[in-house]
Amino acid sequence: MPTLDEKGAPARFHGDYDAVKQFIRKYKCLCTTYNLIDSQDKCDRILEYCSRSVRLFIESLTSYQNGDWLQLEDDILNQCSPLAQKYLAWYKMCM
Repeated sequence: MPTLDEKGAPARFHGDYDAVKQFIRKYKCLCTTYNLIDSQDKCDRILEYCSRSVRLFIESLTSYQNGDWLQLEDDILNQCSPLAQKYLAWYKMCM
């Protein structure tokens, strides 16, 4: 698979809800193109295309720790939804 910033690699993902679906779609396409079929490998390799804060978040998820790609994909999509982003912004204001 291409490394970050190489041709064909997705742009670094920073957790933006408006970019998450496109990021996941491009990552899944790369996995197919490069015959990456193992669930654990998919979980591990996605970190290469994420910002540090997103990597830390993903590494904290049970789905990542269990190597469950299908659940990890759902977790990322759900956590980066507009509602989750609004909650996070509200939470940070209250801190």
